[in-house]
Amino acid sequence: MIRRARIGSLLPVGFVGVAIAAGCAPDQDLAMGSLFASASDDDDQQAQTCGAGPTVKGIDVSKWQGTINWDEVKNDGVEFAIMRVSDGTSYVDDQFARNWREAKRVGIVRGAYQFFRSDDDTAEQAQMVIDAIRHRHP
Repeated sequence: MIRRARIGSLLPVGFVGVAIAAGCAPDQDLAMGSLFASASDDDDQQAQTCGAGPTVKGIDVSKWQGTINWDEVKNDGVEFAIMRVSDGTSYVDDQFARNWREAKRVGIVRGAYQFFRSDDDTAEQAQMVIDAIRHRHP
């Protein structure tokens, strides 16, 4: 069961958390993942052309990255990782449990997300995230 809190008079809240990360954004609309298609010296240039102020290096992971070497990720300067729990109600990401455990082991701040499907039950999707974190926390 999801418990809801009322904020103001209209906004029901039934989520685990929201992660917001500021960083460098391209000037044009790009295809998803296009900035990460290849690693090159241009990656350093991208970091140097960011707006003023500090940035934090983070990654978004799911089964699509395969088995991640979290020691290497930490050594590369990654400070946080957002991990997919599931896609809708019919698919649980088979790398979530490992990613959640390993990121903690190396000291990376963790967050989780649900790939929301509007035609699936919203409460069930939220509960999947809550259950995944509850069973694998701390």
